[in-house]
Amino acid sequence: MMNSYRFARLSWILVSELIAVTLSGCRREDGTGLYSIADSAGVEIVTNHSPMWSEADAWSVDPDPALSIGAVAGDPAHELYRVTGAVRLSDGTIAVLSSGSHELRLYDPAGRHLRSVGGEGEGPGKFQSPLGLYSLAGDTVVVWDARQRRVSFFDRAGEYVRSFTLPPGNNLWQVQDLFDDRTLLATATIRSASGDESGPRRAENLYAVFDLEGDSIATLGLFPDGDQYSGSSQGWVVLVAQVFGRTTHVAAHGTALYVGTNDANAIDQYVNQPVGLPDGGETVLAYGRLVRSIRRDTVVPVTAAMFAAERDAQLDAREEGIRELYEPVMAEMPQPGTLPYYSAIETDADANVWVRHYSCRTMPSFEWTVFDPQGRMLGDVMLPERFDVYEIGGDYVLGRWRDEANVEYVHLHRLSK
Repeated sequence: MMNSYRFARLSWILVSELIAVTLSGCRREDGTGLYSIADSAGVEIVTNHSPMWSEADAWSVDPDPALSIGAVAGDPAHELYRVTGAVRLSDGTIAVLSSGSHELRLYDPAGRHLRSVGGEGEGPGKFQSPLGLYSLAGDTVVVWDARQRRVSFFDRAGEYVRSFTLPPGNNLWQVQDLFDDRTLLATATIRSASGDESGPRRAENLYAVFDLEGDSIATLGLFPDGDQYSGSSQGWVVLVAQVFGRTTHVAAHGTALYVGTNDANAIDQYVNQPVGLPDGGETVLAYGRLVRSIRRDTVVPVTAAMFAAERDAQLDAREEGIRELYEPVMAEMPQPGTLPYYSAIETDADANVWVRHYSCRTMPSFEWTVFDPQGRMLGDVMLPERFDVYEIGGDYVLGRWRDEANVEYVHLHRLSK
């Protein structure tokens, strides 16, 4: 889950540049440090050097699914196409959002199909571009339809309850997640202000919090989007994603929001907290107080061979015609000095933070590093290949798996601790 808060603009500051007082740390018997904790103006800086888990303590995910939903052919209710979300309800029911069929589907704990609702359309309970699936306390299922800017609510049986739309305007809002306080986080991309026709660009996203009636509560600030590169080709201005470019990732648990921009091997944690007014009057809720920065001291340099291999792999994945259009632009693209540090952030039911190692076409990774709620690195967990995480419970991981033919399934894997 993700969540909201009034942010100051996220800035990554190296520990050496902070005026900080070290509070505590942990060392092995041989004197090597596991982590250190410092304070900077009330922000806790947790720098991790080594995992806390021993080999005996490490968690593991069963490589074989305990539950598999999907089929190559046969019953249409089990054929999945463009799955964009899955959640597990309190009774074990699995809700799956199949954007290819414009349906919300419900399956029992054994994977048997219970019901499909929705369908393509503009009416109540219908979808045009369903891209997000979430759940609220009480097993209310929430679907985000990007094209209609609409948030729809269904009960645990799949009955349509109500909906609202986010406000129109220049900002094309995208719902990112729901908070436990029954608010939602939405973002809107603001294009780079640079007027140059060529060179690196990084757009900014406006973050905001809305209540579940669609009313804006707070604007959280601007955060960077992914790195892009712009150049001219065949008379066109072409904008492409930077090879090994930085990307911003967000996740949440309860009233804590975790944001990482890949500018450093760090993730910042924000919370909303009650704050008393200076005159001693009423207490108000302050959004986005930065309380902790979770860091690791590892960096992976990019070599010319790594860069060329990934650039060529991305070009090869383009359709003919598009590849010829992009090739001269990508040939001018600069080589970053280091790899991005991670490619996804998730939180689990116990408020641990899971960070996926950087993954790309030529260097796919399905390994995740787990940090405890205090930001201390526990260790690494390997997930199945071609598996995208949607939800991490106390003893399971739920997500989408693709076979070698790219057929989609929803799998639930057991998590052993």
